[in-house]
Formats: sequence, structure tokens, C-alpha cells
Amino acid sequence: MKITIENFGPINKFEIDLSKNISLIYGKNNIGKSYAISVVYMLLKSFPMITKKSDLEFAIQRYTAFIREPQHLYQSGTVVSGSELLLSSVRAVLEYLMNDWIRDNFILYLKSSYGDLKNVKNALTPNPGLINVDSKTLQFSFHLFENLSEGGKVGQFLINKESIKNIDLSNENPESLSYKILTDFFREVRLYTTSFHYIPAVRSGYYLGLSNLGSIIAKINQYQGVIGSQSFTLPNTTVPVSDFYSTISNKLAFTSADEYNYKSVVDKIEQNILKGTVQIDKESGRILYFSNELKRTFDLSQVSSMVSELSIITAYLKFIIWDHVSLDQLDGEPSMSVGVFPTLFIEEPESHLHPEAQIKLMEYFVELAKMGLKIIMTTHSDYMSNKMGNLILAGKIEANNTGSYLLEKKKEGTACSKRKMRATDEGIEDANFHSAIEKLYKERIKLNDKYYGRIDRANKKS
Repeated sequence: MKITIENFGPINKFEIDLSKNISLIYGKNNIGKSYAISVVYMLLKSFPMITKKSDLEFAIQRYTAFIREPQHLYQSGTVVSGSELLLSSVRAVLEYLMNDWIRDNFILYLKSSYGDLKNVKNALTPNPGLINVDSKTLQFSFHLFENLSEGGKVGQFLINKESIKNIDLSNENPESLSYKILTDFFREVRLYTTSFHYIPAVRSGYYLGLSNLGSIIAKINQYQGVIGSQSFTLPNTTVPVSDFYSTISNKLAFTSADEYNYKSVVDKIEQNILKGTVQIDKESGRILYFSNELKRTFDLSQVSSMVSELSIITAYLKFIIWDHVSLDQLDGEPSMSVGVFPTLFIEEPESHLHPEAQIKLMEYFVELAKMGLKIIMTTHSDYMSNKMGNLILAGKIEANNTGSYLLEKKKEGTACSKRKMRATDEGIEDANFHSAIEKLYKERIKLNDKYYGRIDRANKKS
């Protein structure tokens, strides 16, 4: 499935292929990397969890009663086939359903994250905000209205002809064909919406700060009667950050350490980078760090920034993210189960890591991707980018399973480069970091010339 964002926030155009095993997103500060993956995350979160045949059939039956045959197919002199009428009716059903399922949720998430919808629209262009979803079965778009206070609409449906080529349309009606198309669509959607997680940048700051704030809010609530009408302004966070905190502050989200499925990779992270193990306090649900060297257990507020940042990532891999999730098939009530691998959105996993640790972590991420965990990450690390390129060149992961996206500033906002830093069989050519390195190198040469010039002049005077 591909998702394309146009004219949202700082973004003019950003496209990502969710089918890639691992995706890296590069770009300068304040260019929209986190914004892009946050919008993708919130869109995926907006899809309903349809897993049962009866739920889907009921939803379709509810709406087919309101469908009217499209009038544009009856223009004077127009010859319309039965299949054209059928597909037009099906598209009408799909439009009703998708607007009911997706629109209100998505608009709510955007407002919760960015306030007024005026903050969502790209101010650098008059073109409307648009998100395109391109699946194997359907293509459709979400449009922001010109009157932003009214939100947006899902529309412009196209049915992939390849997906219905083996269906005898003469034996179908709008309800039956809608069901077959949506069954295939939700089978694909569930791959990306059943189990997905978001770990933000400065994760330890959020974790420690909001953990402490939570206890303060609890105390305030105990004295509501005394406080009276006094109001308090609490910090605003985006939906992905709120989801992160809701997950990591819920001790029920942490499973037994004996049950986690990425053990081989987690062991490497703990032994080779953290030099200790990540644990969970059973009473409080707090994340703890045990130092192999000191033989002591510490709260994350007591350790280095590297340990606290990486411990949170490790806690997700060790206790929260399962290697697959089993779901009921749409064809049964219930029937056989299907395995769905999770997706992890993560901002700047290299935060506070020494370059050697960054390189190791990139290697371990590729191992996780090969085990089925899809990883979508933003990064400012040339070490991680170069290591990714080397792993492709070494055959550790295929280029066509790797997403590599460079966001650049354009006149009408941020856009993905069509060719720079794309993953090929030869690796990933650096088009993001080398200019800064080259600038430093040239500066050093000039300073060296001045330095040795002064030395020469001093020697001549003496």
C-alpha cells in the first residue's frame, strides 16, 4: 500500500510505500519528517478494524438502501453497459462507507494534534490538502475542504481492474461486489493497521515528564472540591505522542520477559550497546535499567541519556511488540487465523548514541526487519544511512525491500526527491550529509593555510 501526502503542513508532496521492510526518511531540521510519518500514522489509525464477515455485510446493507443510480450515466446518446452501472453503484457504496469509517476519526486526530485545521493546510500553495491511498484493490483520496472548519471528505474512488478480473460481473449486484472488494481491501489494510506503534523523538523526556505529571494530576483530582472552578492548562501533544505515553504508562501492556519474540536481537542491543538489561517493575510498571558493570538496578531518571533513550526502544521490542498478531478471517465467524506482522514508526533512534552504537543499531534494525517487523524511521545520522547502504551492498537486505526518502525544501513546501538517496543494489548514495562534511573539510583547509602562514611569518621574523 502506498500513501501520498500533498499540501499538508510543511509538505508539498511525500510518498511512502508501506510494503517496504524498512524505510529511512532524511532531511534537514524542521522540514516535515516527523509531520509526514505522524499524518501517515493517524490515517492508519482512522481505519476501522473490520475482521468479521457479518460486520462488513451489515455495514454494506445499511448504505446500499441510500444509493441512487448515478445520473451522469444516463446522458443523452450515452451507451452504458451493465458493468459500468454496477461499478458506479459500488463506488458510491464505497464512498459512503469510507466517509463514515475514516473521515470523522481522521479529522478528529488532526485537530487533536495540530489544533485548528488551518494549521494542517500548506500555506505555501493554494492547492488543496490531499492524501492518496493506493492499495492493490482500491485507490481513493482524502480531501481537505476549502472551508477548513468543515473538515474534509473521502472520495475519487478507483477500483483496480486487476483485482476484479476473475469476477463474473454479470452475476454480481452492488452488495455482493462491494463485499468482495472490501474483503480484499481490508485483508491488505489489516497488515498495517492491526499492530502498529509510534516511538517519538525525546522519548525519555516525554516518558519521565509525563510520568511525573501523571502523579501531579492524580493529586489535583483528589482536591477538586477545594480547588473549585480553578482551571489548569495541561501540555498539548500530538495523537502519536499521546498513544506512545498511553502505551508505555500502562503496565498491562508489558508482557512477561519470557514471552518476547525478538529475543536474539534484544540480547545484542543489551549486551553490545546498553551493557545491561531493560526490566519492568511489576508493581509500578516503570521501566528500569540493570547495569551489568555495577550490578545495580536504576530508574531511567538516574541513567545517561543514551541509556534512557535506547531503553525505551528496547522495552518496546522486549515487552510490547509481538512478532505477529492473529486475527479472524473475514470469511468465517471465526475461521482460520492470519498472521499480521507489526509496524514500528520511530523518530531518530540514534538520539544520544555514539557513532559506533548507531552503526550497530542499524544492523540490528535490519535483522528485525528480516524477522517481519516493519520499521519506518526518521534519522539525522549519516552513520545509519551509510550502514544501511553497506548492508544492501552486502546482500543483507534487498534494495527493493528498502525505502529511502530524502525530503527537500521547495518553493511550495517540502517534497521527496525522486532520485536522490534512493536505495539501489549499489547501496544509498549520500545526498544529504556530505555537503556539511565537505564544508567542514574546506573550512579546515583554509584554517590550516592561515595557521601555517602565521607560523612561517613568525619563523622568518625570528
